[in-house]
Amino acid sequence: MFPDQNSVVLDESILLHQYLLKIRDPQTPLSVFREGLVEIGKYLGARVLNQLETTSVPVQTLMKSQVDHWVCKTNPVLVTILRAGLPLLAGVQEVFSEAEVGFLGISRDESTLKTKMGYVALPAIEDRVVILVDTMLATGNSLVDAIDCLMVHRPSKIWVVSAMASKQGVACVQEKYAEVGIFVAALDSHLNDQGFIVPGLGDAGDRSFGKLKFRQR
Repeated sequence: MFPDQNSVVLDESILLHQYLLKIRDPQTPLSVFREGLVEIGKYLGARVLNQLETTSVPVQTLMKSQVDHWVCKTNPVLVTILRAGLPLLAGVQEVFSEAEVGFLGISRDESTLKTKMGYVALPAIEDRVVILVDTMLATGNSLVDAIDCLMVHRPSKIWVVSAMASKQGVACVQEKYAEVGIFVAALDSHLNDQGFIVPGLGDAGDRSFGKLKFRQR
Protein backbone atom coordinates (compact mmCIF):
# COMPACT_ATOMS: atom_id res chain seq x y z
CA MET A 1 0.00 0.00 0.00
CA PHE A 2 1.27 3.48 -0.77
CA PRO A 3 1.90 5.79 2.17
CA ASP A 4 -0.17 8.56 0.57
CA GLN A 5 -3.88 8.30 1.31
CA ASN A 6 -4.62 9.44 -2.25
CA SER A 7 -3.05 6.26 -3.63
CA VAL A 8 -4.52 2.78 -3.54
CA VAL A 9 -3.29 -0.62 -4.71
CA LEU A 10 -6.17 -3.06 -5.03
CA ASP A 11 -4.13 -6.23 -4.68
CA GLU A 12 -6.51 -7.98 -2.28
CA SER A 13 -9.12 -8.85 -4.91
CA ILE A 14 -9.13 -12.37 -6.35
CA LEU A 15 -11.25 -11.09 -9.25
CA LEU A 16 -8.61 -8.49 -10.02
CA HIS A 17 -5.88 -11.14 -9.82
CA GLN A 18 -7.71 -13.15 -12.48
CA TYR A 19 -7.68 -10.18 -14.83
CA LEU A 20 -4.02 -9.47 -14.06
CA LEU A 21 -3.10 -13.08 -14.79
CA LYS A 22 -4.78 -12.71 -18.18
CA ILE A 23 -2.77 -9.64 -19.20
CA ARG A 24 0.56 -10.85 -17.77
CA ASP A 25 0.46 -14.19 -19.59
CA PRO A 26 2.66 -13.93 -22.74
CA GLN A 27 0.38 -16.42 -24.54
CA THR A 28 -2.71 -14.22 -24.24
CA PRO A 29 -3.90 -13.14 -27.73
CA LEU A 30 -4.60 -9.50 -28.62
CA SER A 31 -8.38 -9.74 -28.21
CA VAL A 32 -8.23 -11.40 -24.80
CA PHE A 33 -5.52 -8.98 -23.64
CA ARG A 34 -7.76 -6.04 -24.53
CA GLU A 35 -10.72 -7.69 -22.80
CA GLY A 36 -8.64 -8.07 -19.65
CA LEU A 37 -7.77 -4.37 -19.68
CA VAL A 38 -11.40 -3.42 -20.21
CA GLU A 39 -12.39 -5.44 -17.14
CA ILE A 40 -9.62 -3.86 -15.08
CA GLY A 41 -10.77 -0.44 -16.30
CA LYS A 42 -14.31 -1.15 -15.10
CA TYR A 43 -13.00 -2.37 -11.76
CA LEU A 44 -10.79 0.67 -11.17
CA GLY A 45 -13.39 3.07 -12.54
CA ALA A 46 -15.87 1.81 -9.96
CA ARG A 47 -13.33 2.50 -7.23
CA VAL A 48 -12.86 6.07 -8.41
CA LEU A 49 -16.65 6.42 -8.53
CA ASN A 50 -16.74 5.73 -4.79
CA GLN A 51 -14.48 8.77 -4.21
CA LEU A 52 -16.72 11.27 -6.02
CA GLU A 53 -19.49 13.47 -4.70
CA THR A 54 -22.87 11.76 -4.40
CA THR A 55 -26.48 12.76 -3.95
CA SER A 56 -29.54 10.93 -2.70
CA VAL A 57 -32.33 10.32 -5.24
CA PRO A 58 -35.80 9.13 -4.18
CA VAL A 59 -37.79 6.68 -6.30
CA GLN A 60 -41.43 5.64 -5.99
CA THR A 61 -41.63 1.89 -6.59
CA LEU A 62 -44.51 -0.16 -7.99
CA MET A 63 -45.32 -1.07 -4.40
CA LYS A 64 -46.35 2.56 -3.76
CA SER A 65 -43.40 3.01 -1.50
CA GLN A 66 -40.50 5.45 -1.68
CA VAL A 67 -36.86 4.51 -1.26
CA ASP A 68 -33.69 6.61 -1.55
CA HIS A 69 -30.57 5.57 -3.42
CA TRP A 70 -27.17 7.23 -3.71
CA VAL A 71 -25.93 8.21 -7.16
CA CYS A 72 -22.82 10.01 -8.34
CA LYS A 73 -23.29 13.76 -8.60
CA THR A 74 -20.04 14.33 -10.50
CA ASN A 75 -19.68 13.91 -14.24
CA PRO A 76 -15.88 13.66 -14.71
CA VAL A 77 -13.83 14.14 -17.84
CA LEU A 78 -11.83 11.12 -18.97
CA VAL A 79 -8.41 11.63 -20.57
CA THR A 80 -6.17 8.89 -21.95
CA ILE A 81 -2.69 8.66 -23.41
CA LEU A 82 -2.60 7.12 -26.87
CA ARG A 83 -2.40 4.30 -27.81
CA ALA A 84 -1.94 1.86 -24.96
CA GLY A 85 -4.53 3.58 -22.77
CA LEU A 86 -7.46 2.91 -25.10
CA PRO A 87 -8.59 -0.54 -23.83
CA LEU A 88 -8.36 0.56 -20.19
CA LEU A 89 -10.27 3.72 -21.11
CA ALA A 90 -13.05 1.59 -22.63
CA GLY A 91 -13.51 -0.09 -19.26
CA VAL A 92 -13.60 3.21 -17.35
CA GLN A 93 -16.16 4.47 -19.88
CA GLU A 94 -18.45 1.59 -18.87
CA VAL A 95 -18.65 3.25 -15.45
CA PHE A 96 -18.83 6.86 -16.69
CA SER A 97 -20.78 6.36 -19.90
CA GLU A 98 -21.72 10.03 -20.37
CA ALA A 99 -18.27 11.44 -19.67
CA GLU A 100 -16.49 13.56 -22.24
CA VAL A 101 -13.13 12.20 -23.34
CA GLY A 102 -9.81 13.87 -24.15
CA PHE A 103 -6.69 12.41 -25.75
CA LEU A 104 -2.98 13.02 -25.37
CA GLY A 105 -0.23 11.77 -27.66
CA ILE A 106 3.06 11.33 -25.81
CA SER A 107 6.07 9.55 -27.27
CA ARG A 108 9.09 8.22 -25.38
CA ASP A 109 12.68 8.03 -26.58
CA GLU A 110 13.65 4.45 -25.77
CA SER A 111 17.33 5.35 -25.36
CA THR A 112 16.97 8.37 -23.05
CA LEU A 113 13.49 7.53 -21.62
CA LYS A 114 12.59 11.20 -22.10
CA THR A 115 9.07 12.00 -23.30
CA LYS A 116 7.61 14.40 -25.83
CA MET A 117 4.05 15.72 -26.07
CA GLY A 118 2.86 15.48 -29.67
CA TYR A 119 -0.94 15.71 -29.60
CA VAL A 120 -3.47 17.34 -27.27
CA ALA A 121 -7.25 17.21 -27.67
CA LEU A 122 -9.20 18.11 -24.54
CA PRO A 123 -12.77 19.13 -23.69
CA ALA A 124 -13.30 21.89 -21.10
CA ILE A 125 -11.81 20.68 -17.81
CA GLU A 126 -11.60 23.84 -15.70
CA ASP A 127 -13.01 23.19 -12.20
CA ARG A 128 -13.89 19.62 -13.18
CA VAL A 129 -12.74 16.21 -11.99
CA VAL A 130 -10.42 14.52 -14.49
CA ILE A 131 -9.70 10.79 -14.59
CA LEU A 132 -6.38 10.28 -16.39
CA VAL A 133 -6.19 6.76 -17.82
CA ASP A 134 -2.95 5.07 -18.87
CA THR A 135 -2.34 1.34 -18.81
CA MET A 136 1.25 1.46 -17.55
CA LEU A 137 2.79 3.84 -15.01
CA ALA A 138 6.43 2.97 -15.60
CA THR A 139 9.00 5.77 -15.21
CA GLY A 140 6.23 8.26 -14.44
CA ASN A 141 7.60 10.73 -17.00
CA SER A 142 4.62 10.44 -19.37
CA LEU A 143 2.12 10.79 -16.52
CA VAL A 144 3.89 13.86 -15.15
CA ASP A 145 3.90 15.42 -18.64
CA ALA A 146 0.20 14.63 -18.97
CA ILE A 147 -0.60 16.12 -15.57
CA ASP A 148 1.48 19.21 -16.40
CA CYS A 149 -0.67 19.65 -19.50
CA LEU A 150 -3.93 19.19 -17.58
CA MET A 151 -2.96 21.50 -14.71
CA VAL A 152 -2.67 24.42 -17.13
CA HIS A 153 -6.45 24.17 -17.52
CA ARG A 154 -7.08 24.12 -13.74
CA PRO A 155 -9.12 20.98 -13.06
CA SER A 156 -10.56 20.62 -9.55
CA LYS A 157 -9.07 17.13 -9.04
CA ILE A 158 -7.11 14.55 -11.01
CA TRP A 159 -7.34 10.81 -10.48
CA VAL A 160 -4.87 8.53 -12.25
CA VAL A 161 -6.03 5.05 -13.25
CA SER A 162 -3.38 2.50 -14.34
CA ALA A 163 -3.49 -1.26 -14.65
CA MET A 164 0.14 -1.63 -13.60
CA ALA A 165 2.70 0.64 -11.97
CA SER A 166 6.28 0.57 -10.75
CA LYS A 167 7.24 1.93 -7.35
CA GLN A 168 9.61 4.32 -9.11
CA GLY A 169 6.84 5.64 -11.38
CA VAL A 170 4.43 6.24 -8.53
CA ALA A 171 7.14 8.04 -6.54
CA CYS A 172 7.88 10.23 -9.58
CA VAL A 173 4.25 11.34 -9.84
CA GLN A 174 3.78 11.81 -6.10
CA GLU A 175 6.97 13.83 -5.73
CA LYS A 176 5.60 16.54 -8.01
CA TYR A 177 1.85 16.07 -7.53
CA ALA A 178 1.08 14.69 -4.08
CA GLU A 179 -2.52 15.89 -4.44
CA VAL A 180 -3.20 13.60 -7.42
CA GLY A 181 -5.03 10.38 -6.53
CA ILE A 182 -3.70 7.13 -7.99
CA PHE A 183 -5.55 3.83 -8.43
CA VAL A 184 -3.54 0.89 -9.77
CA ALA A 185 -4.37 -2.80 -10.03
CA ALA A 186 -0.78 -3.96 -9.45
CA LEU A 187 2.37 -2.36 -8.05
CA ASP A 188 5.54 -4.00 -9.38
CA SER A 189 9.00 -3.80 -7.91
CA HIS A 190 11.24 -2.04 -10.43
CA LEU A 191 12.13 -1.00 -13.98
CA ASN A 192 14.66 -2.59 -16.30
CA ASP A 193 17.29 -0.68 -18.29
CA GLN A 194 14.77 -0.01 -21.07
CA GLY A 195 12.26 1.55 -18.65
CA PHE A 196 9.84 -1.40 -18.72
CA ILE A 197 8.06 -2.51 -15.56
CA VAL A 198 9.32 -5.78 -14.01
CA PRO A 199 7.67 -8.31 -13.64
CA GLY A 200 5.24 -6.25 -15.79
CA LEU A 201 3.70 -7.55 -18.98
CA GLY A 202 5.74 -6.11 -21.85
CA ASP A 203 4.61 -3.34 -24.20
CA ALA A 204 0.90 -2.76 -23.54
CA GLY A 205 0.39 -0.98 -26.86
CA ASP A 206 1.91 -3.82 -28.87
CA ARG A 207 0.01 -6.43 -26.89
CA SER A 208 -3.26 -4.59 -27.45
CA PHE A 209 -2.93 -3.66 -31.11
CA GLY A 210 0.14 -5.44 -32.54
CA LYS A 211 3.72 -4.30 -33.11
CA LEU A 212 4.39 -1.16 -35.11
CA LYS A 213 6.88 -1.08 -37.97
CA PHE A 214 6.89 2.69 -38.45
CA ARG A 215 6.80 5.52 -35.93
CA GLN A 216 7.12 9.18 -36.87
CA ARG A 217 8.17 11.54 -34.10
